Amino acid sequence: MLKEKIEADLKEAMKSGDDVRRSSLRMLISAIRNKEIDLGKKEAGLSDEEAAAVVRSEVKKRKEAIEEFKKGGREDLVQKELMEYKVLEE
Repeated sequence: MLKEKIEADLKEAMKSGDDVRRSSLRMLISAIRNKEIDLGKKEAGLSDEEAAAVVRSEVKKRKEAIEEFKKGGREDLVQKELMEYKVLEE
């Protein structure tokens, strides 16, 4: 399942010391767990399709944040969001 792959990627990021990847994947797992709670599927978990929808939603959030930070002239935050975006795109 997709959730297990994300959790395995998180473990690998923690072992390798990749802070950006680790924090991005933790945020994604949190979003998936929140969706499980919202849908009442905490025990069963989300299907791969539902988990993929959460990933797409988080990617969309990053795209929107990048645009807003560019408009505001916050290049530091643009770079942070871009790094998270790249991790989520994988």
